[in-house]
Amino acid sequence: MRYVLVGVSCLLNIWSAMAGGAAGSHSAAPTSDWKSIAVSGRVETRPEVEPMDLWRPVHRGDALVPRSSVRTLERGRATFTRHGDLILMDAGSEVLLPEEAPDAGTTVLQKSGNVIYRVAPLGTGRRFEVKTPFLVAGVKGTRFTVQITDGRAAVSVLEGIVEVRSLLTGEVQDVTAGQVAIVEGREGRLDLHREVPRARAVSPAKDTYLLEVKEESEQLDARLADDVSLLSSDEIDLWDDLSDGTRSLTCGTTEKMSRTTIRLDPIDQEVKIDRTLLDAVPLPRKGN
Repeated sequence: MRYVLVGVSCLLNIWSAMAGGAAGSHSAAPTSDWKSIAVSGRVETRPEVEPMDLWRPVHRGDALVPRSSVRTLERGRATFTRHGDLILMDAGSEVLLPEEAPDAGTTVLQKSGNVIYRVAPLGTGRRFEVKTPFLVAGVKGTRFTVQITDGRAAVSVLEGIVEVRSLLTGEVQDVTAGQVAIVEGREGRLDLHREVPRARAVSPAKDTYLLEVKEESEQLDARLADDVSLLSSDEIDLWDDLSDGTRSLTCGTTEKMSRTTIRLDPIDQEVKIDRTLLDAVPLPRKGN
């Protein structure tokens, strides 16, 4: 009986997914919410309309409305996606997620910290910008990091080209892959560094900072690659928070059952399900 019930649920969910896809094909526009695809440590959000002190936790799979502030606290990290754009926030960062503005493009307000952006290719006339207290970085499809430290901001480009503009002096520089642009807060001068030193031990203070920016940029890029892999994995359900000890059970190879069906009772960890249906998925055991 258990096998029959689960099998029927699987068929119903496959039909529901197909129906939802058909209905979605006639929708006027895709959703403008940002979805969190990976979250670790303390991550909090606050919609623009909420009081300044009303922050709530962010979990993997949450949908965040545009113009929501997001902050990562101690050892926190989070990755968000919308329409192919990806934002990965390192610990100690805060951003204001942008709304969609078809005529003006997309603008992220980064208030602090270290954030990597992977921007999907945009159509003619479209623009993706990151604004900080010191500079504006505008792109048309690339991967880059923006790092804000005491009194300055740095842009490190991993792929493509980024236009960086100092908000104080108005200077503009095109920054390409492997280069770093720095704007000092006091003077507002924009310095473009085409070569980043490799040896930390013998580097002066400025070269040491450049090296740190480049290293952190590459580390975030590697983390982003890991998070992006969740989007295409058949073994991971983005909508299921596994921190409570439950497992997501797949139905076939690609379709997944609804969350209410796939969650096992966390108290009764010895529940058995017919192995002919879920042979490849291990069940959680007590003490794990």
